[in-house]
Amino acid sequence: MTHHAVTAPFDHELLDHKIPDIDKEKLEKYCQQIYSIVGRESIDNEPIQDDTVSAYYKISRILYRHFHSLHGAMHLPIAESPSQKHHEKLLFQAKAIGHFIQKNSYKQVLELGCGMGFNGNYLAKKLVNVQFTALDLTPANLRFAKKNASASGNIHFLQQNFDELALNSTYDLIYSVETLCHSKDIGLLIKKLSKQLNPGGRIIIFDGYIKSKARNLETSVEKKAYKLMSWGFAMERFQTINEVLEAADQSGLQIVQTTDFSKNVLSNLLAFQKGAMHVLNYTWLLKALTRLGILPNALIKQITAGLLSAYFVRINYIGYYQIELKKGLQPQ
Repeated sequence: MTHHAVTAPFDHELLDHKIPDIDKEKLEKYCQQIYSIVGRESIDNEPIQDDTVSAYYKISRILYRHFHSLHGAMHLPIAESPSQKHHEKLLFQAKAIGHFIQKNSYKQVLELGCGMGFNGNYLAKKLVNVQFTALDLTPANLRFAKKNASASGNIHFLQQNFDELALNSTYDLIYSVETLCHSKDIGLLIKKLSKQLNPGGRIIIFDGYIKSKARNLETSVEKKAYKLMSWGFAMERFQTINEVLEAADQSGLQIVQTTDFSKNVLSNLLAFQKGAMHVLNYTWLLKALTRLGILPNALIKQITAGLLSAYFVRINYIGYYQIELKKGLQPQ
């Protein structure tokens, strides 16, 4: 298996050096604060099932709309320069996908895990001659997506678990933005996606993965923090980049390129980290409101994910990637 891996161009001024690193002592402190709010047993024993993920995104949409994007974006912004506005950074993924559609004259496009429809609706409004289908698990988010859909009627939303993909159509391009991380079997899913792809078609994935050369997490506090971060993203664990690439290779897909955008999302992750640190100054209040059922666990998960993800990106354990896969022109 061979593939072309590149690191995205990056301006080091994007990093906010005023935000300090979290050392092992602080990492332990923050882990204990999260456990004290929700309860360690509750976190360790929570099953990550479809209804867990759906409930997580149903509650999270309120936070995303108030603090991240009024237009319903639920993904990380990719910064290309320090002068960019937040909304422009959020459009990076959709514009990259739109480039593939226009360059190859693709007409049938499928999105897996569309959330509130930010990317799909942007693309459908820009590319009115292209037919878009978008799947998601959460009814509340689909209602928002449909409400803001293109007036040209070229986007169709379906409530469906992409792990149980059941569509009769085939597509020129299939894409996902920070959603395939929830797949219960990424190898089987990519095999299914390959069959849904027309010859010459592509799969474009934006997501966070454990790096191929990531060091082992040797300390107990890092292992604890990693487990908490996974819980914070409503996942059992992070997939490795090699899992995805090997699955693509075994499905007969060409791995055209993987691009590492970790540094381009780090400034935003550090901003989330700073906000989470501030909120955790009120641990006692969060604990009381959570135990009373006033604050949902999804909120504490968001705080946890925001608190810990920058740490694991900074130590080169987790990377944020764009993966481009292509199906050959000849039948497999």
